[in-house]
Amino acid sequence: MLAVCLIPLLAGGCITATLATVGTLFGLAGTAASTGADVYYLGKLDFAVMAGQDQTREAVRRAADDLSLHLLSDQLTDPCQYEWTLKFDDDHRSAIGVTVGQRSDTLSVVRVDVGAFGNQTVAKLFAYRIRQHLPRTASNAGE
Repeated sequence: MLAVCLIPLLAGGCITATLATVGTLFGLAGTAASTGADVYYLGKLDFAVMAGQDQTREAVRRAADDLSLHLLSDQLTDPCQYEWTLKFDDDHRSAIGVTVGQRSDTLSVVRVDVGAFGNQTVAKLFAYRIRQHLPRTASNAGE
């Protein structure tokens, strides 16, 4: 069946359609899982909060303390987008990255990255604890 899918690719067919077909064949497409307002895909949980970036970064640090995670770094990774990345690990040396991007004074987007083979429940728990350390608003209260 794979050979049938690759024939148009090798024959110079429409690459976009063929790659989408091959991606679907291998189960790479359509694997995002929505958990209410959060989206989990390949070890990354994305969500938005109604809080400034400084408040959100502080909430991330406090959530990590709640979970006894070890802070490895906290740095500005994209000055143009005003995006910070905080990196943590647990007692088993499993890495967890959290990216906080500012969209406005009261809107931040957060990505919790537990790795492609990481545990979704860990990412969801981290997100829950982050929200618990933010000012209470309708969007930060969880789903």
